[in-house]
Amino acid sequence: MNRSTADAILLELGTRMGLAGLQTDDSGVCQLVFDRRWLVSCVVHPAGDRMMLYCPITLPQALSSFDTETLTVLLRGNFMGCSTCGGSLAVAPDQRVCVQYEVMLPGSGAEGLQQGLEHLLQAAETWSNRLANGPSPMPGRRASGPSLMALRA
Repeated sequence: MNRSTADAILLELGTRMGLAGLQTDDSGVCQLVFDRRWLVSCVVHPAGDRMMLYCPITLPQALSSFDTETLTVLLRGNFMGCSTCGGSLAVAPDQRVCVQYEVMLPGSGAEGLQQGLEHLLQAAETWSNRLANGPSPMPGRRASGPSLMALRA
């Protein structure tokens, strides 16, 4: 795989979206804006076999204003991608919380990239709202007590 494969997938996706000529720049990055709100960066991994998608969900430096409870909710939501549509939460160098999603390029095609973008945007919307409303326990979990059950074979 190489960047030209990623660009071919982006070109097909762009055609579906009415964005002719969609491709990465010289550094292997393509940025898209959805709903005039979400800036999504699509970055080709140096190995060329996957594309990393990420979308900031807070303002720069927001991390410094989060209390321990909010940080704990973020970490719990990040566990195994269960509350991020299979993606993950991360902190960008500018201290913005971001949702990330990885798309393996072999076999994914434009359909896989589109699905990855949809998952990323769904998680971005969910977590942006959760952070705006303050921390709360994860859905379906008790506020106290163990959050994981031991499974026996």
